[in-house]
Amino acid sequence: MAVVQEPDTPARGVAITRAGDGGDDPSGDTQPSEDQSSDDRPSADARSRDAAVVALVLEDVLPSTHVTVGPDGVLVGVRDGLPLTATEEELLAAAPAAREVVAGMSLAGAQMSHRQVLEDVLVVGVLEARLPTAARGSVPGTVLSAVRALSARREEGKAACSGVLVVDDVGEWRAHVEGHDGLLLEPLAVPLTVDERFFAHPATHHYVDGRHSLFVVGPDRSVVGILRLDGAHDPLRVAAGDHLAPALDGPPAFAAVADANSVVTVVGAGGLHLRRRTSHWRLVDPTLLPRCLRLAGMGEGDAAILATALSALSDARTGTFVLVPTADRTPRLAGVVDPSRSGAVLLTHLLGRSLRELRDRHALLGLLGHDGLTMFSSAGELLLTGAIIDLDGIDAAHSGGSRTHAAASASTAGVTLMVSADGQITAFSDGRQLLHLER
Repeated sequence: MAVVQEPDTPARGVAITRAGDGGDDPSGDTQPSEDQSSDDRPSADARSRDAAVVALVLEDVLPSTHVTVGPDGVLVGVRDGLPLTATEEELLAAAPAAREVVAGMSLAGAQMSHRQVLEDVLVVGVLEARLPTAARGSVPGTVLSAVRALSARREEGKAACSGVLVVDDVGEWRAHVEGHDGLLLEPLAVPLTVDERFFAHPATHHYVDGRHSLFVVGPDRSVVGILRLDGAHDPLRVAAGDHLAPALDGPPAFAAVADANSVVTVVGAGGLHLRRRTSHWRLVDPTLLPRCLRLAGMGEGDAAILATALSALSDARTGTFVLVPTADRTPRLAGVVDPSRSGAVLLTHLLGRSLRELRDRHALLGLLGHDGLTMFSSAGELLLTGAIIDLDGIDAAHSGGSRTHAAASASTAGVTLMVSADGQITAFSDGRQLLHLER
């Protein structure tokens, strides 16, 4: 497993290696040699300490999840109201590798630098488990180092953007995408090789932007071509990952992108979606927001449409909040943002429209992307937009600004989803926080 270093910072003196490197044990478990005395083996207290450190790191990576250490040292994640997803369980399964790294550290109180290293170990561990051939050449760690370094670059005041698609078997992947609508692979006449400084050359992010195009990298770190993507002009398709799905839903592959918000995003098949912002990795499973909405009785299709729209607003760093009421409950309102005659006429014109219709007519993002509460029925019909929540006499049970207090208050009538101006998404139900995602 390659070390993933912060850009332009010295190594921390921590060598991250795959468990079992240099040995014959394919399981990755470190086995004591015959001549190793029992005194040299980690004590039960040390193993428990190491597991507790990894549990703390996992609680940062997994949204709104409490991670505990079982009597056998296995890490278990629990979240109130929402079961863990398959991708969240993948991260928990990567914990043993992180525990071995902890055991090799002189860890004093899980310092910030150590936590960042352990997050990298977890993420790279998940990717290496998915792409075993690429893992042998430490390709996932090398690519993440390169993309992470790119996310720290700025040119003419703007973030540098590009991305890489890593495939485990180039031949199988080529056969999968050949002739696929929306995908065009442009082979390079002279292959390039990816290393940690690959994006230090301006041409690499001038000609391949990570949104409409990606470098395709094989398990030997060679760049075999440039993949052109259709549909990247639609923010809803990008937020849902639909423009990448044809390239990922086949032979093992993952995409790593540095975007215009200086965020590193890793996407894989089966809902794998990780984001690194402010020096920390967070899992952003795309199935979590629809699950929240379905708690209010919203159908699967409508929940997916609304969740995708909120994710697109998060990517655009545009704040909003939405309520799906249950049992005909309605929050106490103090008025509307635009009480003018024009506002009333246009609101009447929109009421009753379905989420699907608003999306297909390219009206949904504009409707959601302004001040005030927007309310949809569990059947996906628009009930209200631009409303002001009456907060008089309501105690501020949650930290945050007026939008947070309004979203928490409105959730006594159902499920609310709030997007902050910095892209974070929070779900409330019955006045309490249900989920918090950092995108």
